[in-house]
Amino acid sequence: HGGFDGVLRQDIWKFEAEGSTWFSIDGNDGPSARAHHVAALDALNGVIWIHGGYDGGLLGDLWKFDTQTYAWNLISTGGPTARAHHVAVWDTLNQALWIHGGFDGMACQDMW
Repeated sequence: HGGFDGVLRQDIWKFEAEGSTWFSIDGNDGPSARAHHVAALDALNGVIWIHGGYDGGLLGDLWKFDTQTYAWNLISTGGPTARAHHVAVWDTLNQALWIHGGFDGMACQDMW
């Protein structure tokens, strides 16, 4: 989702390895156009998690994208401080998203 190529993007793409083909996904009503956010895949539940980033200001929102229905859901605007340039991983065993570090006006060393 998203990125920056001179303009902030709000698009989402799917690559199908079998045909080596890219598809643009219509993911209306999702996160704002942004860059420097994190994304993590929960393959068991078919969900992609998106947190934070930058859209002209730092963001702290958490979104869930359903890979079957292509529906976005805003999950939370609380939690870690608004930040960009952080890292995240999905913990399948505990069904949890782990977030570390980043930049929220200063370098973060916290773990969520």
